[in-house]
Amino acid sequence: MFIYFATRYTASATGAATKLVTCEKCQCVYQYQLIRRGSGTGSAPYGLGKGAAQRAAQRGAQKQLAKLLAKGVDPSPCPDCGWLQADMVRDILRRQARWLLVIAWLIPVLAALFGLCVWWVASNGGRRPLDESTTQFLVATGMVATVLAAAAVFARRAWITRVNPNRNYPARPDPIPGAAPPVRITGTSGEIPADAVFITPDSPTLPAGDRDPQPTAGTATLAYERRLPHLEPGGWLTVQLLRLRHPDQCCSCLQPTTASQGFRPHIRLRIPFCRSCQRRLLKRTVLLIIAGIVAGGLIPAVLVALATNGNDPATAFAAAAGLVAGGLIGLWLRNALYRPVSYSRFDEQRNTLRFRFRNPAYMDSFAAANDFVR
Repeated sequence: MFIYFATRYTASATGAATKLVTCEKCQCVYQYQLIRRGSGTGSAPYGLGKGAAQRAAQRGAQKQLAKLLAKGVDPSPCPDCGWLQADMVRDILRRQARWLLVIAWLIPVLAALFGLCVWWVASNGGRRPLDESTTQFLVATGMVATVLAAAAVFARRAWITRVNPNRNYPARPDPIPGAAPPVRITGTSGEIPADAVFITPDSPTLPAGDRDPQPTAGTATLAYERRLPHLEPGGWLTVQLLRLRHPDQCCSCLQPTTASQGFRPHIRLRIPFCRSCQRRLLKRTVLLIIAGIVAGGLIPAVLVALATNGNDPATAFAAAAGLVAGGLIGLWLRNALYRPVSYSRFDEQRNTLRFRFRNPAYMDSFAAANDFVR
């Protein structure tokens, strides 16, 4: 019998590159900073060559990062007229309604698994041929799955045709979460087409301590070039992790602190969280888990014991299942009621992550520190 095992290593690398753009509408030349995150893997069979595997993972991450920086595009609108270029629009459309593609792949897979189970049962494990009705049922199942998968693909295409980021031109486009701010290069025309009716937006008031990337020599930032992004629906903020800034205060009680804590699923991302709040969260977590275990273990055991007249195996199984379920429910309640921060939609390539803090006052401070407005 051949047994194979290997130690798998992963590595990541984050970098930035300056992209030079000529606006398709007004011929303004501007630049923005493209940030990407590459990842790589390496394996050490039977634990041999661990150093080589780690180096291979790092080389893979650097190679993927270089490729992403060379070919990547971010939706950074023209600072003069607000136009999003054609390659930027394609990138936006490519990321629209991806869940429909997942459904289009998932339907045939589930249909195939369902058909395999039906065939196995109807044929007694392949020992007898299928009858005509079962065969017709399997064929119909396959046809329905194909139609539904095709419908998901066409629905995505129809969805995309309705998306046009430049539909309100020459009015400024809405800020795109996580997009890099554009910087206009001086000496270019920046002329707006004669048929355009430009609507000048209000000049934003940048918060104190604004630390936007400064343009390189020979460039200048227009006073009106940037509209500060607002909170997304549900109170979420999409932040570039390479530029992530936190206020020097606890995210729960707002007291000044240097302590921090990581929260799943991004446990390595440290959030300001003072020691007293950490102890309070730990106590609540323990109490909720204990309450869930007690309730989940005792209640099912009593109900099964009453229903089975004291059948010990069934009672023990119900109690064990209730213990596990109760503990998991306790953890879920901890996250739903007391967890100070929530995460969503980590974009591995763009290195962006959505944040939402439970304390609205800290949310305001976090938004200001990362150049957002409420």
